[in-house]
Amino acid sequence: MACSKKDDGKPAPVEKNVYVAGYEYGNNFGVAKLWKNGVGTDLTDGKLNAKAIDVFFNNNDLYVVGSQLEPNNINVAKLWKNGVVSNVSGSKNYTDVTSVFVNNNNVYVTGTEEINGVTVATVWKNGNANNLTTTNIIGGANDVFCSGNNEYVAGFIRKGNVSVARIWKNGSSTDLSNGSFSASVQAIFVRDNDVYAVGREATASEFSIAKLWKNGVATVLSKKESAAMAIFVSDNTVYVTGFEGEAAMLWTNGVPTKLSKDGNDAFGYSVFVDGTDVYVTGYENIAGTQKAVIWKNGVSTILSNSPNSSRGLKVFVK
Repeated sequence: MACSKKDDGKPAPVEKNVYVAGYEYGNNFGVAKLWKNGVGTDLTDGKLNAKAIDVFFNNNDLYVVGSQLEPNNINVAKLWKNGVVSNVSGSKNYTDVTSVFVNNNNVYVTGTEEINGVTVATVWKNGNANNLTTTNIIGGANDVFCSGNNEYVAGFIRKGNVSVARIWKNGSSTDLSNGSFSASVQAIFVRDNDVYAVGREATASEFSIAKLWKNGVATVLSKKESAAMAIFVSDNTVYVTGFEGEAAMLWTNGVPTKLSKDGNDAFGYSVFVDGTDVYVTGYENIAGTQKAVIWKNGVSTILSNSPNSSRGLKVFVK
């Protein structure tokens, strides 16, 4: 009798799906794209300029947000739920989106809405707009994160000629910079009641540097020209991605790692951690063309096979 392989009692590994939202240029316009495990799907038909900005998975539902520039030159914020598209806002104003988060069956989308010629920081909850700033001041909402019943939004406001980094918790604002130099918060993450925010702040040398704020206390991630664009906290380890000089970067508890090859202009837009695997998406300039890429544990894979430029803007693993 032939010997059979014994069951070692270990569960089979669970296959994870890796989603990346972004865009890819066609002949004339940007096409909103969603890549699943490296296979791309067009969310728009390429007849109008469009892009996918963020992706989120919740209760077997896949949410993607982005925007499309309509023929009347009005930008319209879009939400795709399981591939079915709708407008984020019923407003006819110029709108743009930056992120999506689903919590307790509520869909939160951040972005901006142009009201009376002023760009207003806005968060939409199930399509209902909550303006975080007024038409007396320019503002922007760049990211949203929910923890328990609390809603956190990252962004900025303008004070004179300077942008001030700001976060909102349930609508109440806290400034993270003092207005001496322009600054903004690009992303926010909450873990164990600690609030982490990342972004950039200008310096006296007239270039911006990457910064991390934990509960309002700032840490400089780089003294070179740089920016921090996204953050993920897992097992007391803080992962931040962005750029430094021309390189895509990953900072792990403040320790920098260059993701891109020397000489290639590159940018990290989003980071997601699943177990021991660290995913970063962005772009890398390869042979003169910006290509949407994903780095898994530092190893890059090109997502787009188009000869035109493309970018990966957000990664989510489920």
